[in-house]
Amino acid sequence: VSDVVNFRGCDDTDLAAPFSVKDSADINAFANLFLGQAPIVDFAEPLGVHDLADIAGFVQRFAVGCP
Repeated sequence: VSDVVNFRGCDDTDLAAPFSVKDSADINAFANLFLGQAPIVDFAEPLGVHDLADIAGFVQRFAVGCP
């Protein structure tokens, strides 16, 4: 059993279609998942706690873009 999700996008911040393109749909998906405290968007320590560090982690990863 694994808690790893098979991502269709280019990385773990590419959360919404169209995949392999980071855009506002990914930001909206992150916001909804974050508010729902989904483990998939728990990007920073302490794991299991959704806080500002997770938002910062998302922004840093999102800014990298898709290869």
